[in-house]
Amino acid sequence: MKQRMVTASVAGAALATGGVMLGRTARRTFAGEPSTKVIPYKRGARIDEYVTIARSPADVYAAWRDLESLPLVMPNVQRVESKDGQSHSRWTATGPGGKSISWDAEIFEDVPGERIAWRADRAPVKHAGTVRFIPAPGGRGTELRVEIEYLPPGGFLGVFGVKAARASSQHFVALDLRRFKSVMEAGDVALNGTDVTQ
Repeated sequence: MKQRMVTASVAGAALATGGVMLGRTARRTFAGEPSTKVIPYKRGARIDEYVTIARSPADVYAAWRDLESLPLVMPNVQRVESKDGQSHSRWTATGPGGKSISWDAEIFEDVPGERIAWRADRAPVKHAGTVRFIPAPGGRGTELRVEIEYLPPGGFLGVFGVKAARASSQHFVALDLRRFKSVMEAGDVALNGTDVTQ
């Protein structure tokens, strides 16, 4: 249970930083540029979620890139502190038993209006991911697609016990994306952590 809570907390928070080029060949990003491997090939768990937001890719990107504001829509994230104003940040989230867990993340790819990719290879749950801002068909706004890959506690063996944790993490990521959509489209935000989409 503790492992599921850590994984869910970190995965939910991790979605904010950016993206997955993780497992797979893990030497290339979605755009095909070379990158650094974070999760050993086929050893991680993966979360894929998306939401369509009735705003332009440039607007959605700008709001997402303001990392220090993301805790407003991600209740498990206590704070995000920019370390250099650009690519390095310190994340603090609520973990098991209400304890705070922190880690550093690095944005290694940042294409304004298109994608943000990050990695956190020294986090309590090693992870990486990509957030893509794709024009939605028919001019309906932006498809915000989040892909996160992470190595569960316990390493390779932990993957076998990760099914429940992945379902929980996927749920948290989906809720966070719906909150973000709500804020982007209507300016609604629940400051007490209540799910504004219910």
